[in-house]
Amino acid sequence: MKAQLLTFAAAAMLAASCSNGGNEQASTTSTEISACDCVEVYKGEDEASKASCDEKRKTAAFDDEFRKCMAASITGRDPEEVNLIKQDEMKLEVPVDATYMVDAAKSKIVWTGGKITGAKHTGLITAKSGAVSFAGGKIAGGKLVLDMTSITNTDLPEDQKAKLVGHLSSEDFFNVGEHPEAYFEFASAESTGSNAEITGKLSIKGIVKPVVSNVIFSSTGENGAVITGTLVIDRTEWDVKYGSGKFFDDLGDNMINDDITLKFQLKAFK
Repeated sequence: MKAQLLTFAAAAMLAASCSNGGNEQASTTSTEISACDCVEVYKGEDEASKASCDEKRKTAAFDDEFRKCMAASITGRDPEEVNLIKQDEMKLEVPVDATYMVDAAKSKIVWTGGKITGAKHTGLITAKSGAVSFAGGKIAGGKLVLDMTSITNTDLPEDQKAKLVGHLSSEDFFNVGEHPEAYFEFASAESTGSNAEITGKLSIKGIVKPVVSNVIFSSTGENGAVITGTLVIDRTEWDVKYGSGKFFDDLGDNMINDDITLKFQLKAFK
């Protein structure tokens, strides 16, 4: 396989240019955007937020933090574990051609949803199984199975989490009793270096719809790979209509945004 090795600066430029097909709309104001937020902002289409990130990166301290967040996204590490002095952490290497099995225990899937007022909730969903194949230095296909019974909340006090999780698990939302699994399957990916636009299908509640996701992938050694990306979906397309302004009137502040964001970091091994 022809090895591809990019400097970290080139990786950052690729991430900044990866807006074609991205559908994540960042609503964070310039005063709220963090360095790690900007890594996600550059994957989307919100030009105002990109301009805010560009402005903030003129400050050396913010740009250093941004580069750490980008390196963390690429390598699958926590930003605090990244040392930009080490040259091997400023490089991006394409995984060896092979099929890699997703390690559920080491992977992370974060969901975000909220009300029309701006109030948001976040939580986790566990990967049940998965595999990603690479051929010719590019993503050739893959599938990720989600355990919908594993939905958790990470932002509420302990005494309020169970109520929210119970509601999300009910027939109002994902009906996990009847549909305990969801899956994201993809068969094609347009790659530029270690950036890829994945076209695939997402199954929730037995309903299958086409989706597109922008990802960054990298080798973590001869036997490992990490794939990070963001998927923004309109939940109503999968018959999750509770609190949607498309189907219910006079909801007021109880109206819930139709968009749900899934951010994933998959660690996989041969």
